[in-house]
Amino acid sequence: MRNIRGIVENLSSAHLKSYQEDVESRFMEQCIDHCTGMIRYLAKLEKKGEINQGISKILQIIYILDYSKKIVGPSRSKKFLQSNIFSTLNPILFFDNWKLDDEFDNKFVYVLNKIKESGFKDKNIFDSIDEKNLDFVNLRQQWRKFSLDLKERDEINKKIDKDMIFQYRLIDSDVDRERRELVRKIVDYVNTHGNIIKETRIGALIFAYTKKCRNKCRHCMIRKPNCEPFVLTKERIKEVLDASYDYGILAVDSSGGEPLLALDSVLFVVENAKMPQIFITTSANVVGRREQLEEVVDKIWTAFSKNNLNRYLAVQISLDKFHQEVIRKKDDTLRENAPLILVADMLEILFRKYPEIRVNIFTLRSEKEYIFKYLLRELERRDIKIVDMEEAFRLWKKLTGEIPEKGMDILQIVLKFKVDMRIVEVHCGVQSVSKLVYANALAPWEYLGSPYSFDDFKEMKEADKLWMESNMLFVEADGNVFLGGHLEGAWSLGCLAEESMSRIIDSARFDPIVYYINHNFGQIVRWVEELEPNIRDELNEHPTGMSVMNRVLGDAAIRLYLTKKILLFEKGKLYPKELFESLNIEDNVETLKKEYYSKKLSRDRYY
Repeated sequence: MRNIRGIVENLSSAHLKSYQEDVESRFMEQCIDHCTGMIRYLAKLEKKGEINQGISKILQIIYILDYSKKIVGPSRSKKFLQSNIFSTLNPILFFDNWKLDDEFDNKFVYVLNKIKESGFKDKNIFDSIDEKNLDFVNLRQQWRKFSLDLKERDEINKKIDKDMIFQYRLIDSDVDRERRELVRKIVDYVNTHGNIIKETRIGALIFAYTKKCRNKCRHCMIRKPNCEPFVLTKERIKEVLDASYDYGILAVDSSGGEPLLALDSVLFVVENAKMPQIFITTSANVVGRREQLEEVVDKIWTAFSKNNLNRYLAVQISLDKFHQEVIRKKDDTLRENAPLILVADMLEILFRKYPEIRVNIFTLRSEKEYIFKYLLRELERRDIKIVDMEEAFRLWKKLTGEIPEKGMDILQIVLKFKVDMRIVEVHCGVQSVSKLVYANALAPWEYLGSPYSFDDFKEMKEADKLWMESNMLFVEADGNVFLGGHLEGAWSLGCLAEESMSRIIDSARFDPIVYYINHNFGQIVRWVEELEPNIRDELNEHPTGMSVMNRVLGDAAIRLYLTKKILLFEKGKLYPKELFESLNIEDNVETLKKEYYSKKLSRDRYY
C-alpha cells in the first residue's frame, strides 16, 4: 500500500489512525470488487452455456486464491477469503496448502479433489468432471481468456509506468517539436493572412493543481510523472483564465488529484474566473473533521461572493465505489470515520448553508446500490429526505446499472431532496472508467468485450467526446496543457513555461488532428490502419477501443504523420494551397510513411 506520509500532513494522530483504517478498508473493498467482477463475468458465460458450471466454479476458486496470495497479501488473505461474497465458493477451504507458483493443471486437480473429499456446497455440479478425462489444453485456454499470468501482470504494470515516462520524454522530442512547429506555422498563417480555416471549438478548461489525494483508486491517473519543475503561480492561473474567457470557453473545472488539497488555487479560480460556469470536482475526503470541511466550503463561498461576473457555481462530488466505501458499525449504521460520512457532511453543509451552490454527484457504473442506500440513510438521519424513495432508486438503477451497448457515455438524472421545507435538486451523472488501462493491469478479465468494433470506428464522424474529451483543455501543475482528460498524457499542446495560453489555445483550435478527431474520426482510424494493420485486432479485442486510440495517438511520430497527411489530403479545401506550399511538406504519401517508420517509437507498445 502507498506510503501516506506527506498526504495527510494536517491530521492529528487520532485522525491519522482513522485515515489509515479507511485506506485499509478501501483496499479490501477494491480487491473484493475486482473478484466480484470476475465471478459475474463467468456467471454470464455459465448462463449462455459457454462454460461448464463446475469448471467455472473451479476457475473462480483458483483465481481468488491466486489473487489473495499475490495482491491481497498474507496479513489480509484470510479476512478477504471469508468475505460473504465468496461464501458459496468457500475458498478458505483450499488456502492453507495453496501454492501460488504451482502449475495450473495441478491447481485445478487439487481444487477438484478437495471438493470431492469435502462437504462442499452444491457438490453435485462437479460430478460430471472426470479427472482422468480432463482436456487441459481447453481448460488452459478458458483460463487464459480472463486471467493473465500474475508475473505477466506485474510486467504490464512496470511497462505502463515506463511507457508513461517514455511518452512524457517525447513531449520535448525532436519529432514532437517538429509537429508543434508545423501547427504554429498554421496559426501564424491564419493570423497574418486572415484566411478562414476550419477550427475546433474548445468548450471547457480543467485545472489539475496537485496530485495529492487521500484516496487510493486503481483507475487513477495520478501515477503519471511530472515534467521539469514549474510553478503554477496565481499570475499564471490568471493569464490562463483570461485567455480562455477571451477565446470563448464557457466552463472551468478544478480537478486533481484532490483539488481541495490545493485550496488556495481553487479559491483563486473561483474568485477570478469570468466563465459563466465554475465547477469543483472533489471526493469530499479532504479533511478529518466536519468543522474543517465547513471551513473549506465557507472559504469557497466567500471567494464566489467576491466574483460579480459568474452565474453558476457547482460542487461535483464523486460517489464512486473506490472513494466512498461503506464502513459499518454492528448496528449497520456508518462508522464515524467512513469516507461516506464526509460526503453526507458536505451535502448537508451545501444544502443548509449555501443553497446557491449547485450540487452534482458523479459515480461509476455498478449494479450495487449499497453506497447510494447508505448515503440516503445517513442523510435521513440528519433530517434530509429524498423525495419519492421508490422513484429515486428506479432512476439510480437506470443510471448506474444499465450499461450501454456502445460508448463510454454519461447519463444524467435529477434527484430531489427535502431540506428544511425546501426542495433541493441534485444532478447525478455516471461515467464508466473501470476499463482504463490502469484497471486492466490489476483486473485482466476486463480486457474482454469491446463496445466498438473496428468497423464502428471507421464509420465514426465525431469521436466519442465524452470519452476522449477532445474539446477540453487540461492544464497540469507542471505547465503542460493537454487536449482533454483522457487524451491527457497522450500529447501536450504546449507548455506555459514556453508560451502564452492564448498561443496554446490557438494551437489547439487550428490543430489539424484535433479538428479531425472532432469531425472526421473515422478517417484517422483508416489512415492509422494503413500504417499499423494490427490496429484492427487491437480495437476489436480491447474493452474500449477509445483507450487503444489514446495510446496510438501517444506516439509522436504518428501524430506528425497524421498532421501532414491531413494537410496533404485537404490541400486546396480546408487549407489553402499557398499555406501547404509554405510548410514544405513532401507531396507524396509513401515518403511520409517511410518518415513515420523511421521516427516511430523505438520501443514496442505494450498494448
